[in-house]
Amino acid sequence: MGGSGGSGGGSTNLIPDGTFETGQGQWGSYNFTTPVAVTNTAAHGGTNSLMAATAAVNANISRSILGFVAVGKKYTATAYARVTDASTALKFQITLGCNGRADDYPVVAWNATPTANTWIALTGTVDLTVCKVDASTTDALTTLQKVDLFVGKDVGDLYVDDVSLVLLP
Repeated sequence: MGGSGGSGGGSTNLIPDGTFETGQGQWGSYNFTTPVAVTNTAAHGGTNSLMAATAAVNANISRSILGFVAVGKKYTATAYARVTDASTALKFQITLGCNGRADDYPVVAWNATPTANTWIALTGTVDLTVCKVDASTTDALTTLQKVDLFVGKDVGDLYVDDVSLVLLP
């Protein structure tokens, strides 16, 4: 299933609420003491970003992108993140439910040693052409049940801003 995902590549951002200038949109958070909210304390672009405080293991700020993507396509995803604690990795991943299998968590970008209190660009590819069968095998992705884009951190506070998803040609 999923959305149309566009027909040919381009520079159109498919995520309508990734700048946070007009609010939180459909973004949520998991495993923070203080849930995600719009803040003007720090912003990469404009005046607002999202912030969630006091992360625990696997904490993340996320949004479903299922309605914006299509089976068999690849996309460039970009997010800017800022952390208050540099002791654990900064993760940019998707939660992918495909072909009726259990969720998988492919990495879009990973920063093992983020610098605290600095905006960090995270960019990589969201590949919706294959679905993981097991640790070493994939097959063609034919159906999508879930696609969530998330930025995660295991400790400290996390800010996210200027998130984009662009169809690759």
